[in-house]
Amino acid sequence: MKPAVEDVRAYCEERGYAEISAEDFVDYYESNGWVVGNAPMKDWRRTVDRWHRKNMREKAAERVSEETSYVQPGYVLRLGAEDDDASAAKTKTN
Repeated sequence: MKPAVEDVRAYCEERGYAEISAEDFVDYYESNGWVVGNAPMKDWRRTVDRWHRKNMREKAAERVSEETSYVQPGYVLRLGAEDDDASAAKTKTN
């Protein structure tokens, strides 16, 4: 059974899925004939849950990427340096 936008919105509010747009969810599946993969959707609530988990994984991956992609101020990493130091030596830039 196809849910109304209001049904999806109420379910998302009940579950605390603030990042999911009920309108986007209904529009997406309406345009795809309420099919998941190659099979008709059996339970729209489980599909909303899946959207939520996917969003959480993507946000976590973005956070990890942001947390690990920084450069320590004042230093650069020199690769292939031909000094006495190791080929990957840190050098003060200031």
